Amino acid sequence: MPQLHIENALIGVLHPSVHHCISGRSVATRNAWNSPSALTLGESVPPSSGEMSAAATIKPLAHPFTRADADIVLRSCDNIDFHVHKQILLLSSPTFETLFALPQPPPSITDSSETTGDGKPIIYMHGEDADMLDATLRECYPGMESRAWKELSAVVKVLAMAEKYEMQGITEKVGTFVQVQFLKKEPLRVYAIARRYRLAQVAEAAAKESLLHPPLTTNDCPKELQDISAAAYHQLIAYRAQCVDVFDQVLQDIWKTCPPQAGVKCPKQSSKTGTGSGVTSSCVKFSDKRYLLMPKLQKEMYKDCSLWLVDHIERMREGFAKKVSAEEARSLPLYRRTVNAIHAAKLDCACGVSGPPNLLLFGDILAQKLDVELKKTPPVVRVVFFQLLRSRAPSSLFVLHMSLAEANPPTTHPFTRADANVILRSSDNVDFYVHKWILVLASPTFETMFSFPQPPAAPSGSSEYTQDGKPIIYMSGEDADLLDAVLRECYPNVSSRAAQKLETLARVLAVTEKYDMQGIQEKMSVLLQAQFLREEPLRVFAIAYRYKLFRIAELAAQESLLHPAKPLGCPTEFQCVSAAAYFELLRYRAACVKVFEDILAQWRSDVWEEKHPSWVKCPGPSKVDSTTIGCLRLGRSHVAALHVSEWRRKAYKDCSIWFMGHIERIREAFCDAVAGSTITSLALYTETVATIHSASLDCRCGIFGPQQLLKFNAALRRKVEEKLKWVRFQISPDGSIECGYHEPAEPSSSSDSSSDSDGSSEDSDG
Repeated sequence: MPQLHIENALIGVLHPSVHHCISGRSVATRNAWNSPSALTLGESVPPSSGEMSAAATIKPLAHPFTRADADIVLRSCDNIDFHVHKQILLLSSPTFETLFALPQPPPSITDSSETTGDGKPIIYMHGEDADMLDATLRECYPGMESRAWKELSAVVKVLAMAEKYEMQGITEKVGTFVQVQFLKKEPLRVYAIARRYRLAQVAEAAAKESLLHPPLTTNDCPKELQDISAAAYHQLIAYRAQCVDVFDQVLQDIWKTCPPQAGVKCPKQSSKTGTGSGVTSSCVKFSDKRYLLMPKLQKEMYKDCSLWLVDHIERMREGFAKKVSAEEARSLPLYRRTVNAIHAAKLDCACGVSGPPNLLLFGDILAQKLDVELKKTPPVVRVVFFQLLRSRAPSSLFVLHMSLAEANPPTTHPFTRADANVILRSSDNVDFYVHKWILVLASPTFETMFSFPQPPAAPSGSSEYTQDGKPIIYMSGEDADLLDAVLRECYPNVSSRAAQKLETLARVLAVTEKYDMQGIQEKMSVLLQAQFLREEPLRVFAIAYRYKLFRIAELAAQESLLHPAKPLGCPTEFQCVSAAAYFELLRYRAACVKVFEDILAQWRSDVWEEKHPSWVKCPGPSKVDSTTIGCLRLGRSHVAALHVSEWRRKAYKDCSIWFMGHIERIREAFCDAVAGSTITSLALYTETVATIHSASLDCRCGIFGPQQLLKFNAALRRKVEEKLKWVRFQISPDGSIECGYHEPAEPSSSSDSSSDSDGSSEDSDG
């Protein structure tokens, strides 16, 4: 076969005698090949004639593309033939149109192994299996049943091939399929797919739909999150948080202009109640100082409110956080629950008479306002290209953002020695006079480069490749600031700049990966852990995970528990870490909080060692008159149910409300700083004790409560720290993350059995 010289060839040459090879990188690289031995694009190699004879037998056709009037054959990578029409491919893809427009060699060199029995040319689709080809071709042909309507996995395959071959019409069509068919069932997966393939409208719709589902870290990680950045996932989380905050803003506005007509300043409000029997003839007033301990309540807004109204709004707030929808303000189950509580309390005041109808009116007004404000909060979907970071090549996007963060590169540096024998010229034309042997010792890449035969140096003066008789190496990917930071790590007795800013350290890590500087990378990993881990664990996690420093990434995940779950802004480094890694990080925190809540639900048996803590079934004051104040507790039918979570119902049964407030504040603090030390915080304990004293409780709680609370906090901390040891966050060598609670099913030593027996005795005491 004569040698082929083709200018601007995109894919291959279409002729029965020539293999037609379309690879995954062909569209992006648009390489031309100019000899029969160069019929390879990317990593795809078409089979030779000898290989064809030894290849596997063509599998039976299991698809509808078998028409006899087809004029071309697409052969999948798993050796299944699709008989298709050239004109259909031309209309579907500009890539195929360019392919077929290329000049063809004469048919005299036809090889029968390159055609079908009826003489149709074969195009080898090395990047597409039969399943992908079948799903995509069904979208190209009119009148064929679509598979994208049935399987979300088929949608991904079609979109991948449509992106590769520039099938814009197919992409838009499948995007519509996804929005209609899968949006309501799996909004998170649809969001990830839409972000990956730049379907902005579908991504926005999926973001809005995700608000109607529980928080995003409750299930296993969808595999589609592997293909988008953590920054894209962070935008989704920030959008949800922004919408949840709308509830408080709207509630405060309505409270100023149109507050509820029942439950506020009820003329029969009273601060005197029984001990939790649930039977009273007047409203319990929230503004009494015993109830001000409850966390997250708008104390000024709830001033002079009946406790049943406060409870209703707080349950509404909790439901809105789980399902961000204006309809939660009109929730019929929530309304019935509150009305039943009012009736059970036998209120004969205005609350008992006008409370239910006024509650409906207030919920409708709140829902209308929420709907308006939520529509004003559209999701921000900035399309950020995310490149899978599985290869050793550093991410240019990451380096780009780091360079933008490092403004004003230095024009002076210490690398100006006259005895240097090599010049490194940065991308912004700053020269660094360095020693060849230093570069050789630091980087195998430079060692290999210097081992190549070099052209003779100019005797004197300067040229494009030499200066002062020294060869110039152009560092096109590294500016002066970055080269200065890297060379400082290579040379002894030169101060380091990487320890000063995390951005600089991250850029140095990118260069060490690019030039295989293992020793420098180890130094950077030590600096990363020692200098920045405690202050910025999220950014350290992203950098460590990106550069496969998995041990440091695990430590950063543990350290991130001590910081609030929601960072003030999206770290720049999140653009080069998969959303799946960030998802698992959030799930790790959620698992730790779940352990804490499970322990609280069983605190009577798992934590408390004494029989009768003062806050359980407190009998009230020994002498009841106008000057004594007893504890209000949560009984089975008390109107102030306060919370609906299962663990709360178990934990707070028959407990005094001041104790409930203490636990709620501990949990709130624990969600922001997941650590045993949060439980024994002196500030939280002091606030609870001060509230007990300010309420002048002369019941058992007022006498024994503070002392017993110290013991309870210490015991709770021990139990939580013991359980948190079994919440694992492990990263395997391939980058996959295992996250969850894994406690051994059986004790491994006699000490474990003895501790179990101790625990059982505690249960019996409790």
